[in-house]
Amino acid sequence: MIKFAAVIFVSLFVITANAEAVGLSVSPSELRASGTFYKPASAKFTVKNSSDGVALFEVYPDDFGDAIKISPESFILEAGEKREIEASANFKKLGKYWTDISIVAKPVANSAFKTAGGLKIPFYIDVKEEKSSQLGLLISSVSKETLIVLSIIFAFAILIFCLKYGFRKFKKAKS
Repeated sequence: MIKFAAVIFVSLFVITANAEAVGLSVSPSELRASGTFYKPASAKFTVKNSSDGVALFEVYPDDFGDAIKISPESFILEAGEKREIEASANFKKLGKYWTDISIVAKPVANSAFKTAGGLKIPFYIDVKEEKSSQLGLLISSVSKETLIVLSIIFAFAILIFCLKYGFRKFKKAKS
């Protein structure tokens, strides 16, 4: 019995001695974003390879995969390297949503045992109603140069109207 336990203990030691794990860190530790029907909610975070080897990173939302897009979804980082990731959510209903963003790191180098490392960070999304008027929507959809030209034309139209109306009053007062 003691011999059997010793064999198991030595086997476990040998197995764990050859295993490698990939280290990663993410900042910030949680994501918060707000948006509207017309403007998706988005947040950025940084992933760092804190291990001493090259690793393949995969990033994905745990839920709402049709509404949440991650860019980039997959990338390779050298030891100590960082990468900025953007998570954008485009929901079609008002409300507050929550899910986790999963980040998984897998070693690229060959070894007997490849142990992946991973983290989950919470992603809170608040989809609010657009609070602008129809005129505000119209103005926001027109370019700045077009608005300047239209403002100048409108100012000239007012000036011509005032001059024409003023000359009529002036002529009546003179006669």
